[in-house]
Amino acid sequence: MSMARLGGFAGRGLFSLPALLGLLLILGGCAKGTSDLQQWVDEVKARRGGEIPPPPTRRTYQPFIYDAEELVDGVMRPRRDPFALNVVEDQAQAEAGPRPDPERRREPLEEFPLDSLAMVGTIGVGEGIRALVQAPDKVVHVIGVGNYMGRDHGRINRISETEIELIELISDGAGSWRERRVAVPLREQ
Repeated sequence: MSMARLGGFAGRGLFSLPALLGLLLILGGCAKGTSDLQQWVDEVKARRGGEIPPPPTRRTYQPFIYDAEELVDGVMRPRRDPFALNVVEDQAQAEAGPRPDPERRREPLEEFPLDSLAMVGTIGVGEGIRALVQAPDKVVHVIGVGNYMGRDHGRINRISETEIELIELISDGAGSWRERRVAVPLREQ
């Protein structure tokens, strides 16, 4: 090929000067080699590994043999079956604790969740203080100690100028109930 012919290709844009320089730079970078990479790999391989901790010791299983009877004070007595529900004992325990009164007529504020009710003020002083509670429907109710509010059988225990204290009855799902103290604070305007 003659120089004239090469020049003809260069004139058409096949071998432009910036492209030729970029290609030379790329090839120059490859000429350096991978000696730095190989050096790093050799350093990592030369490092001494850490100590491997010993495996945890296995605990031996201690079997328990269930006997339907046990010796108590020299007399063989039956043991409770660990897989059977003790309905009589569980029912007696559930009936001994607090329970909501199913015969009590529900009050208007018991249809709303407690967190949707807002204390907006009080009326009266001392023992005769009553709270003003706004329901989600924007109706304001006047309530006193002994009234109920919220969906968890919350009975009002105390009213102050800054909060309403309630005692709720929460079901454990197994027939028992437990008391929980909650407070509804005065809503800041």
